[in-house]
Amino acid sequence: MKLQTNRHRSSLTPGYSWLRMIIACLLPWLAAADLQAGGRQELFASEAGEGPLLFFVRPENSHGKPLADDEGDRRESVYVWSAGDPGPPQRVMRCDVPLPNFLHRISQQGVLIRYHDRLQLLDLKAGKMERLLKTDDQSDLVRADGTTLYVLQQTVPRESSGYRLKTQDGKTVLDEWHRPKDRLCAYFAGDVPKTVELAEPLIEAVLQHDAEGFWVVTAETPPRLLHVSTQGVITDALPWQADWAVCEAKFSLSPDARHMALSILRTDQDFHERRDLVVMSREKKAILQTVRDIDLRNSLLSGSTPSLQLAWLDRSTLRFGSYFFSSWQVLNVETLAITKFDPTAVLQREPSDPRIVVGKFETTHGRVWFGKDTELAGSVLNAKGNWVSSCLEFSPDSAWAALASPELDSVVVLDGENRTRRKLIDGWCYDLRWLGAPGEKP
Repeated sequence: MKLQTNRHRSSLTPGYSWLRMIIACLLPWLAAADLQAGGRQELFASEAGEGPLLFFVRPENSHGKPLADDEGDRRESVYVWSAGDPGPPQRVMRCDVPLPNFLHRISQQGVLIRYHDRLQLLDLKAGKMERLLKTDDQSDLVRADGTTLYVLQQTVPRESSGYRLKTQDGKTVLDEWHRPKDRLCAYFAGDVPKTVELAEPLIEAVLQHDAEGFWVVTAETPPRLLHVSTQGVITDALPWQADWAVCEAKFSLSPDARHMALSILRTDQDFHERRDLVVMSREKKAILQTVRDIDLRNSLLSGSTPSLQLAWLDRSTLRFGSYFFSSWQVLNVETLAITKFDPTAVLQREPSDPRIVVGKFETTHGRVWFGKDTELAGSVLNAKGNWVSSCLEFSPDSAWAALASPELDSVVVLDGENRTRRKLIDGWCYDLRWLGAPGEKP
């Protein structure tokens, strides 16, 4: 239940108090010098069961106890718990920030993680870790299909994800951004693992992946928009204009996969105010329609970088506009007619906080119930009903839920099948993440 899980992931800022929250926000910068030397790291052997695995992080002191507000030497301990295991969680790693990101379970004891900008294979039982790609290059996961991993080998180190802006003709325009030159590779796990480069052109961005492959923009001059199959075959090649900023492109494929819609920032366009809509035909391998300089100034109120909101209402109808529905328009890709969007459906909203079914549970805004029970099974909201420094995550099979918050001061798991609740470990914890059974697709 990936979509449901993501909607319950909160910002992971530690804290029982404002002071602790501020310190936690500054922690990556305070630890920068230590990270340059690789940071402190210890690995521990653990034993994983066959079912879903829950990973989480607990801040601890030098004695391995939950960190109190006034203690200084903070270490992050990563734990794993096998769903249904009557025993306590097992420590996997003790380290400094940045923390490992647990991505995919390849085998019962083998887990793919991203740590220090590189993909690593973590053997839980052995308590050992090794790089997935035998290279010093940075790497990242694009997609996992069971025991086949599609990854990027990043030949240009990513030193910063930010942009450099400049003033030009009274506008704030994009001047420079990180320009990756990545290799798209397939890694096949097994007794004799192997890595194969899928496509020859180096890649600046993977815009989207579908069942057949990947939509990418090449790092060539001029760039191209390609579809690369999972077998490494280039099935589509479409134009990409030199003044389109790849770093700000947003991509949406129509339900029948015949058309592509893109939110595009031109390098001469005001970064904070304007974007273009570009619609392409996959069959004609050409641009069908361009709507230039769409005003996104009210999108600044959304708190994020402006971009077009793209949504396919059916295979030939695209809705686009800014963050606010009052600006939305509708494009018919068959007739190329553009009309104003009727907001009536948006205004007829559902009742507040409708309960959403997630497997054996129902949930809404930080609260969870067993099925249709009226009595809460758990909540991560504070006394004011707000969601702060909390996590609510469901296992991929939706049979388990895990909760953590400063108010709980522990990790709590709910067994949806047996309708039971259990406290796993004391102390405030964060970054809860479930991984499914071995080889299971995310």
